[in-house]
Amino acid sequence: MRTRVSSAVALILLTCAGVLVSSAVTTADAAVAPHGSVTPYFTAPGRSVTVTGYHFAANSAVKVTLSWNINDPTAGRPFEFSVPTDSTGHFSKVHTVPAWFTGDDIEVSASDSAGNYALLGGLNSFAANLVRMGDTTPARGSVQPVSGNTFNNRFQYSGHPRDTVILYVDTPKNVVGSVKISRTGRFFTSYHVSSHASGRHRLYAYDPTIDRVGSVVFRVGG
Repeated sequence: MRTRVSSAVALILLTCAGVLVSSAVTTADAAVAPHGSVTPYFTAPGRSVTVTGYHFAANSAVKVTLSWNINDPTAGRPFEFSVPTDSTGHFSKVHTVPAWFTGDDIEVSASDSAGNYALLGGLNSFAANLVRMGDTTPARGSVQPVSGNTFNNRFQYSGHPRDTVILYVDTPKNVVGSVKISRTGRFFTSYHVSSHASGRHRLYAYDPTIDRVGSVVFRVGG
């Protein structure tokens, strides 16, 4: 009789322990905060990024938002798209970065109708080797602003004396200046168009540290 009672008590205790363990696991799962990722970090307009999220509302629509850091006074409008979750609250989507969406320190976040929110990560979206001139049909003798990006980046060579872009027109022998690159891979400078120039030319920006070249075509008027 004692053996039967002991066995019954042991069974009850094991059952209770199982319920407690199961309850603890369920509570732990429910407490996991929504999170995710975005890859790759460096991208460009027209290229694709993959956004992934976990522990959002199951079988619902999640709004993914790409926006500039809110502390940036030059921030443009955000870009948003929707992606569905599965029965576990997970989603993964490959999406193309719009042609107009460029900048650095871009935050990628996700939210759903249940109030879940997560910062998935960040990215830099720059047109590769982009170089711009204020006026691509400049007058002779004019001074034109020149800018560029996606040369060095903030994680490489920061503060290194070779952090410069060399500017030349038409041929590497015709160097017209150099400018230091910022920590975000950008540069800003000016170019003095020769008073004797005419016709079509190409201004090159060469980054010797990472062996990268960008250019812009301009045509000199009167």
